[in-house]
Amino acid sequence: MEVRTHERLVTLVWIDAREARIVRWADESAHVERLESDVPSHRQSSGQVRHDPRVRPGGGGGSAATSGEPRRLEHLARFLEAVADRVPDGDLQLIGPGTVHEHLARVVRDADPRGIRHIETAASAPLTDRQLIARLRRLVGHEPRRRTIARRRRLA
Repeated sequence: MEVRTHERLVTLVWIDAREARIVRWADESAHVERLESDVPSHRQSSGQVRHDPRVRPGGGGGSAATSGEPRRLEHLARFLEAVADRVPDGDLQLIGPGTVHEHLARVVRDADPRGIRHIETAASAPLTDRQLIARLRRLVGHEPRRRTIARRRRLA
């Protein structure tokens, strides 16, 4: 989300390896942009050690069994670049589970050599779009007024 506070633009990004949500505030309303990734999921280890019987008489010592991690990291790097390209100028708050939000912060910092952007990172569980909007509103001090029972009775 992006909100203008004191002529500064703030954007909130929730990201994990499957998707990113860029939340902006413009014209007194929130705009949420979703980006889906093509990053393959982690494969679970089968617990089996790969053996190559041709290496020596007793077997074993074969090449290491990879879980496709190098390819996954290439996909993740491309996804982070795509997200960084979609994020507007201004201050950022990057949140999400795991470490993907920290990797995105590194990509954004590398693209900003002068270091004029303020970038915050924080761990976060999955959040709905409404929760993200509320978080940005609190961040910039534009919380909506809460309706109380007494106020509803006065309005009735």
